[in-house]
Amino acid sequence: MVESAGAIDIYILIICGTIMMFLFAGGIILFLNSYQKRILSNQLKMQEMEVKHQQELFYGNLESMENERKRISRDLHDEVGAALSTTRLIVCQIQEKDTDDAQTLTEECKKMIDKTMDNIRRISNDMLPHGLEEFGLEYAIEELCDKVMMASDIDIDFDSEDYHGVNKKAELVIYRIVQELLNNSLKHARATEINIGIQKPDEEEDYLITYQDNGIGFEYPVPRKKAGLGIMNIENRVKMIFGSMKLFTQPQQGFRIEIKVPVSILLQNEN
Repeated sequence: MVESAGAIDIYILIICGTIMMFLFAGGIILFLNSYQKRILSNQLKMQEMEVKHQQELFYGNLESMENERKRISRDLHDEVGAALSTTRLIVCQIQEKDTDDAQTLTEECKKMIDKTMDNIRRISNDMLPHGLEEFGLEYAIEELCDKVMMASDIDIDFDSEDYHGVNKKAELVIYRIVQELLNNSLKHARATEINIGIQKPDEEEDYLITYQDNGIGFEYPVPRKKAGLGIMNIENRVKMIFGSMKLFTQPQQGFRIEIKVPVSILLQNEN
């Protein structure tokens, strides 16, 4: 009887042990399954966020392009169109005047034509920067800086070290980035000094583009919904040339941005 009872106890222990092993194994399986679902859920959320971010950049770029078209259309209508209409009116008046009056109107007509030509050059330069294709990025940025300094009280220092580039499309993107940054400083920063640099640090495979002003700055980072279109446009343009950017700013502490662009992109021959 004792041996029989001992054998029953062993069987019970074996059965209980087997059940516990199944329960333990089941628990591990459930845990792994739950963990995999959690990872998959997080991956899906990250993908959704990335897709949403790309959409925001895409639509932001579209809006920027549309605003640029509207601005050019408005400039053509308001400045060139109005100037040509006035010129036409002056020409009509010349036909009805005597010699002295005709001479005065002719001079006015010449001045109006000269002003219209200047406006056309300005609008054309906004669409395609003067000197970029002929003389390169450094020349175009220097010209841009000179124009900003002539139109404002801002002192701009532009320094370029050992820069070499042949990819005009990439250079145009960089020019537009600098132009956007200068416009932001003019409109919002209340800056008096701006420093712009293009250099290639030793043993680096990227060109470093730096832009800094001593303006009022702003809270950063900011929620994406509150992010300005200008920053989104810059982010989008940096991605277009396979670059990366870091932004540093706080209220009353100025603004600084560092952009790295692969040398291979700028040295890439478009032909």
